[in-house]
Amino acid sequence: MKANHDIMESISCLDDEDLVEKAYGGLLATTDLIQSKNKKIIINTHNGGRRKDFNTFLPVVKGIYIPGSPRYYWTGYVDPVDFPLPETGCVYITPQFKDVEFEFISIKRINSIPEKTYCKCKNQAYYYKAFHTLIYKSINEKPFVNESHYVISKTGDIYSVVDKLKLRESGDTEYSYFSLKWDEIDANHYFGGAISLLADRRYLWNIRTKEETHLGAQAIVNFGVEQDMVKSLVFARDNPLTATGRKRPILHWVKSHKRRIKENIKINIKKHLRGITEFKMGELLFTITKPVKNIKV
Repeated sequence: MKANHDIMESISCLDDEDLVEKAYGGLLATTDLIQSKNKKIIINTHNGGRRKDFNTFLPVVKGIYIPGSPRYYWTGYVDPVDFPLPETGCVYITPQFKDVEFEFISIKRINSIPEKTYCKCKNQAYYYKAFHTLIYKSINEKPFVNESHYVISKTGDIYSVVDKLKLRESGDTEYSYFSLKWDEIDANHYFGGAISLLADRRYLWNIRTKEETHLGAQAIVNFGVEQDMVKSLVFARDNPLTATGRKRPILHWVKSHKRRIKENIKINIKKHLRGITEFKMGELLFTITKPVKNIKV
């Protein structure tokens, strides 16, 4: 099924202290969950079944992407100007339900869609496998994962793939309907949004934060930001931390940005970085990557 085309605006995580708290707190809880279960986590699947599968959580371990600046993106469509598309990636989703602690979608490019699946797209260019994952607040509730496949045409249109085996295994018309609707929602919004935002990263400054959790796992976040937020980061680095708690460096960054804008403090990035693209603030390691410049040929 061909997905609908819409233009949406991404979250701007660094504009909202509460969103930063929830997103980063949820990531810490998820990385601790992965570590504590020794890579044997029972998950609920789209068809009502259960299984042990750590692969669902590998992208989170490698680093999740959270837009730090508002960006417009397509759902159901990818602009061919962004070809070639990312191989892999993991994007944060603001939890849709009150009982969900952390939500994300991870994508992986594959060579073709699996057997016993069907897609109407005739001019196929890219094939993806996606995992839409919900981690619940209650430790008694198993994580939920919707595993699906998508095809992107040469013109950038996104098509959901009908998994005949998935529907047959459910043996229940209610699950069949739910599974189809979930795949359709992901194709129209979350998968399309994830692939577009991941492709968009090349045009932004990327700030990677890395921190060890108390169980020894690493919490890694990639923020895509405009240059103004980079100026505020170096401003925050040069000012002492005043808050307490594990999340204070990112919150300090957000507060410093608001203060810098309010007081109209000018920052020369080249002067302040002086070739340094990596530094520590509190217990958090920050790595700064410049965007790729458009070159006219």
